[in-house]
Amino acid sequence: KAARIDVPGEGPLYFGSLGDALDYAAGMEQSPVTVEVLEDITDETIEVKPVKTPSNSIILDLNGNEIKEPSSLYVEKGADLTLKGGTVSAPVTNEGNLTNQGEISGDVVQKDGTFTNESDAVTKKIIQDGGKIVNEGQIGTVEISGGEYEGKPADSTNRTGAKVEVTKKNPDGTTTTTYYPSVKDALDNTEGDATLKLLEDLKEDKA
Repeated sequence: KAARIDVPGEGPLYFGSLGDALDYAAGMEQSPVTVEVLEDITDETIEVKPVKTPSNSIILDLNGNEIKEPSSLYVEKGADLTLKGGTVSAPVTNEGNLTNQGEISGDVVQKDGTFTNESDAVTKKIIQDGGKIVNEGQIGTVEISGGEYEGKPADSTNRTGAKVEVTKKNPDGTTTTTYYPSVKDALDNTEGDATLKLLEDLKEDKA
């Protein structure tokens, strides 16, 4: 068996694949639902679907196991997943809400939603096309073409395709940095006091 869910009043349910367990968890009323991984996942395309109720969330406890290539992990829009207790060396794509409390050594493609990194284990590489990154732990490299970045800086930041950096101070003292492909996009989407920084010379950019 690949995974287990302890269902209140029913006891443990066992699943032959991690994907089946996550599908079942997404339809449950309780929150959070913990899915416990029982073995290394080595060849599975894993899609985390939106939860049944907006307040629902899923905890994926890897229990010392690893999700390895050629497997892949995709968190869909509306899904809410927390990873802990193990390693994901397979590629990860996030369009929902993904919180990392474990170790992600594979590439993370951040497209939408929020990726929150709470792990002291280094998340090696994030390719950010959109959405938001909140870093409370360690990130090796971030390649940013668009989206928001908040929290501790990464060890290395490459701003690929981003032409404008907008920095705003939050009421709690933290800073949010947002990247845009043009000055027009930056001005259209920025309210209140903010600092705009051009990341490259402007040639044809109609503000």
